[in-house]
Amino acid sequence: MKHGRFFLTFAIGLARGLALLAGVSLAGCSSRVPDSGGTALPSGGEAPVVSVSPELASWMFGLTRLQLGRAGASLGEKVARIGEPRQSWKWKAPGLISDFSMAAASGLVLLSTIRDGDSQEPSERNGRYLVALDREGKQRFKKPLSAQTRVQAIRSDGRLAFVSNYEHRLEAIESNGNVRWSTQASCRPIPLDGPRSLLCLEDDAAVPGVVFRVFDDQDGRVVHEFTGLPDRKSEALAFRKTPDGRFFVVGMTGGDIALFRAGRAEDGSAFVRKLWERRVEGEVTDVAISGGDVARKLLPGEAPEVSVLHWEGTVQKIAFFERTGLLLSTQALAEAGPAQQLEISATADRIWVQGNGAKGQFLTLLRRDASRGWTPAIRRHFPRAAEYSIPLIPIRSGAVAGVEENVAGRRRNHLVGLDLEGEVLWRMPVHSTEGAYLYGQGIAPDGTLVAVATDDGVVSGYYLQRSGPDR
Repeated sequence: MKHGRFFLTFAIGLARGLALLAGVSLAGCSSRVPDSGGTALPSGGEAPVVSVSPELASWMFGLTRLQLGRAGASLGEKVARIGEPRQSWKWKAPGLISDFSMAAASGLVLLSTIRDGDSQEPSERNGRYLVALDREGKQRFKKPLSAQTRVQAIRSDGRLAFVSNYEHRLEAIESNGNVRWSTQASCRPIPLDGPRSLLCLEDDAAVPGVVFRVFDDQDGRVVHEFTGLPDRKSEALAFRKTPDGRFFVVGMTGGDIALFRAGRAEDGSAFVRKLWERRVEGEVTDVAISGGDVARKLLPGEAPEVSVLHWEGTVQKIAFFERTGLLLSTQALAEAGPAQQLEISATADRIWVQGNGAKGQFLTLLRRDASRGWTPAIRRHFPRAAEYSIPLIPIRSGAVAGVEENVAGRRRNHLVGLDLEGEVLWRMPVHSTEGAYLYGQGIAPDGTLVAVATDDGVVSGYYLQRSGPDR
């Protein structure tokens, strides 16, 4: 059963008490209680200041303990440049949150709920629903669900959502809550915005011999089915697409990877074409694809670059492929623990590597050098392992990372905004109550809105602004 407690244990209902380092406080906080009956946040007053452990300060500023002790006033100057929330809203869902998505362009929040067995609320406030909120926290629609959501997704413009449920149905939901089409499927939906298609990854082997299918997102017709590479039994292990959905890469069992192009023909019909396939040593952990600025500048016939995180024996490596599929180089990772996530920046000249293991949490930023190799620009290491890893979210201006610390036996979690040089722009400590865990988080492309959902049924939105001289 898919539930937040089996995923990221990040901490709970983000209340308005956000505290930033060294006394930087909450600015201009407001609250909203939307249509379905939420609990208003207290208004007025300043957020309590949360102390920062030496380990967290070391992670944030890339300092050793000795350097941290010598930093003095210069550390205060760094703190003063950290962004702070401008205002916030909080919304209580009608039940426990079982899935969460955020539309990248519009900021629309989509969430699925299930009944909370410990709650005495009536069914209209405690049940199985699909709910959409706009970026101001206002409810767009609240739709009863006949079956629990297995996986959901939403197009970047927020105009079409896709829900795969435990009764093996896949539905396309319009922005007003109406069902556009429904078909039998049990897969992970991934919208391809540019081609107006929906890729469905068969991540639980529901359809034997099929790696993924692609549907026309207007009417639900299957336009492509990929059964894997010849003479091999292929299963999907990793997936990444460009922001416009025109290109995507799939990492499969046996070290296989394949790059695809999706689009619309002159007659308007949707198509998918495989551009190239390659194999790396060992098993694929993650894949990344250059998008953003680079994808928009591609000439006809060109494709994005691809990077593959994989194991070769006991060594973890990154394989770098150019646009034609030619292997440019392979680089071993010299990190504190195993990496789980790989992301290429919009400019394709930086790569984020994030990991979590027995030796702690780490985040590395690699920068392309003059010889087209990759050199570590920053390394952030936290000496304790996180109970669950928080996925890194790449955005145009940098990335949003998560770090978990343990202070006096209590877990504290933080979201941290980083620029393309790896410098900290803002920090969001998560204040929580016992019993709830983070289910998902998203950030708008302009880096101003952060939305967080926890499985106790709380969704919170935070508006960020830059502070300090560069504001």
